[in-house]
Amino acid sequence: MVTKDISQRFILEKSNIRGELTRLQKSYQQVISNGDYSPVIEHLLGELMAAAVLLSSTLKFKGQLSIQASGNGYLKMIMAECRNDKKIKAIAKVSSSLPAPETSTNLKQLLGNGQLVITIQPDKGERYQGIVPLESGSLSKCIENYFKRSEQVPTRLFLFCQNGRTGGMLLQTLPTQNHAAGFVEDPVADNWNRACLLAETLTNEELLAMSCERILHRLYNGDDVRLFDEKKVEFHCHCSLERVQQAFLSLPHDELQKLLNGHGALSAHCEFCNTPYEIEKKDLENKASFATAKISALH
Repeated sequence: MVTKDISQRFILEKSNIRGELTRLQKSYQQVISNGDYSPVIEHLLGELMAAAVLLSSTLKFKGQLSIQASGNGYLKMIMAECRNDKKIKAIAKVSSSLPAPETSTNLKQLLGNGQLVITIQPDKGERYQGIVPLESGSLSKCIENYFKRSEQVPTRLFLFCQNGRTGGMLLQTLPTQNHAAGFVEDPVADNWNRACLLAETLTNEELLAMSCERILHRLYNGDDVRLFDEKKVEFHCHCSLERVQQAFLSLPHDELQKLLNGHGALSAHCEFCNTPYEIEKKDLENKASFATAKISALH
């Protein structure tokens, strides 16, 4: 059994198709241990984490990519965020007033009326956001629809989650290159269809237990495959006392004062990693006073 949390890129040279394989265990188990989730929600969190890792492989800069689905059903929100260096975190929120489904992992049924939002945030530069309606109960189909509508890039996504492990495979055509410059053209339909049909034969057991080399040999042993070095994936939350303080300071003044009245300190915890924080009243009041003075000085 292969247990490392990794992501590994590959290219089918002759077909001009790129791909990515990922497998998660420790990072996935850390996410689900941070929340009291039902098996259905744990399954979707696993698929979403795998999808976020796969899509983050398309980033050409330092930054992060997040996938978030929200709606008015039992599942109110589910989100996974992955940086270009494969640091990942994820969370889900459910409704306490609606009955929990026992077995269905149909995303549309769980979310009700909702949408899927993919956000790309460079460390330096403007944020890009794409929104697609939830027209399918399959997370992979929703993301494929996003690429079809927003990016117009043929994309297939295969997601698996089983026995405390999750993973997936991404296939995507490469942009058109100049043949005169020594590059090949876009893959013909036969190459793309063949690559997708072969990927559809990949099973849960194979993806979660076999090395990337063995998987690609099993699927594409007749192709010229270039496999890049694997990258380590790990859970990471960038919460801090300063960020929690800023969250409180962003509240309306009256609301913050109501929270502070009668309390020497405020308690909070990070929803992603469950780290507890205690913020002293005097620290918040000092920061709030400093911010007010700074704004007044600007005027």
